[in-house]
Amino acid sequence: MASARRAARAGLNRPEAEDDGVPDWIWGREFTPRRWAADHGGTFEGRYDAAMEWRRQRDAWLHERGLVVQGMADVSYEDFKRIEREEPHRVLRRPDA
Repeated sequence: MASARRAARAGLNRPEAEDDGVPDWIWGREFTPRRWAADHGGTFEGRYDAAMEWRRQRDAWLHERGLVVQGMADVSYEDFKRIEREEPHRVLRRPDA
């Protein structure tokens, strides 16, 4: 019974919306280091710079909305687990997960 209440509180029993308002680029589907590197000189450093730029943009988008994902630059694993436990509505999960 407690599990069902927790699931309902976390919104796990809601039907999935066709468009949840999360752009695909957040998940990196459109981000390919090779393509982005072409815009940054085509070098290894360019690929790294492109990946870091994508991450900065993703984290900024999430911060604007009060959301978190595991692996954000300024959210430790312990903080993520605490948010996941105490504020599950703030955790953004991959649609295919």
